[in-house]
Amino acid sequence: MLTELTPQQSKALDFKHSISLRANAGSGKTFVLAKRYLQIAIEGSVPLQNIAAITFTDKAAGELYKRIAEEIESQIYSSTQKSERIKLEKIRRQLVSANISTIHSFCINILKEFPVDAELDANFTPIDANKSSELLELSIEETLKEKLEDTSNEEIKYLIRLFGLKVNLVRQLRTLINNRKNVLKLKNNIYSDDVEKITEYFRESFKKYFQIIFVPQIKSLVKELTTINNKVIDEDPDNELANRIAYSIQKFTKSSKPQEVIKIIHQIIEYIFTTTNKIKKTNYFLGRIRDGFEEEINNVETILNNLSNIEINESTKSIEYQLALAGKYLIDLFDDTLFLYDQKKMELGYLDYEDILIKTRTLLQSENAAKYLSDKFKYLMVDEYQDTNEIQYEIFMPILDYLKKGNLFIVGDEKQSIYRFREAELEVFSKTNLDISDKDGSEYLITLPDSFRME
Repeated sequence: MLTELTPQQSKALDFKHSISLRANAGSGKTFVLAKRYLQIAIEGSVPLQNIAAITFTDKAAGELYKRIAEEIESQIYSSTQKSERIKLEKIRRQLVSANISTIHSFCINILKEFPVDAELDANFTPIDANKSSELLELSIEETLKEKLEDTSNEEIKYLIRLFGLKVNLVRQLRTLINNRKNVLKLKNNIYSDDVEKITEYFRESFKKYFQIIFVPQIKSLVKELTTINNKVIDEDPDNELANRIAYSIQKFTKSSKPQEVIKIIHQIIEYIFTTTNKIKKTNYFLGRIRDGFEEEINNVETILNNLSNIEINESTKSIEYQLALAGKYLIDLFDDTLFLYDQKKMELGYLDYEDILIKTRTLLQSENAAKYLSDKFKYLMVDEYQDTNEIQYEIFMPILDYLKKGNLFIVGDEKQSIYRFREAELEVFSKTNLDISDKDGSEYLITLPDSFRME
């Protein structure tokens, strides 16, 4: 085992500051985590109960625990001072009950400390995905059965027509329940309004994101297309397609409404695109004059293809209304299904993985719980932070009083975000880096060299 530290690893052990460590697999991150953990305990004289090391798999937690235990044994063996050995042996005894676990295990322990505040049965049982799926399927089936037996219920008929088959609606409901933290946020932020207001929200959101996403592409399109079209006109001033394109380019500068811009885009596509979505050679950009314009051609073709599927026409307002109506109906069905699913779990004293995170986040909105946990956990260390999502961020930060108290150490690598199906949000990694930079300075955003191999 390599015991010498690189300069970057040494800096990552500075436990007086919150630190973000970008580290690829094999860069020695587990070595650094174990070293920092023990440095906090030994040099900082911090009891292990005040340190939490959080990973995203049981295997990773086991590996970190083993590495820390081995490091303790190594230091005890090499120690020449009795007082130092006594201190290390005390830490070794504390390690048995150390907070080295997955995020779910960490949250379960918090909820067990605050069952009344979290409005839980003190003897609640976490359930695995199989048991959760079984209860959810029963809840969906019972909810739909009740709705379908009510012949006056037009909402369920509408949704089944919309999804085509009942099985498609079931699949959608299952997805919504399993991602309910995000659905509940959408419900509170958007779907609590009436259908007309939701429709207006969609319309305004489209205008906003059209400006952000597509307008820069359109500016690039105008630039590249002008270069191509000018070349065609230079070669053939009477080229009909080139003159039409020139007129369309002029119209871009006078149009600001998305529907007008999209109409111009479709006209240009009709003028110069082949059936295979390439710029025409025949009657327009002839093969003999294309040399040296490969980059412009590629950019124009890419942008036009990106924009070709956007349509705004006379039926758009009606579609937006139907979308809002369908969403409203689906949220209502989601509410009824979730209520039954929660009821079944409550009767059995069960919590699924999503409940554990949601209830911990809710608990931390309580000032008393947040203060208690903030006093308890002086140091939080989170591995694989690129796989963290918003709700986990909303658990970690209150515990540290949003970095006003305590200390945060995160390890991650954006390129390794493998848990997208678990709702990992890379934006959370970026936001936490900004939090750490604002508090301690950008020099505490550290990167381990890719070439360093420890594990």
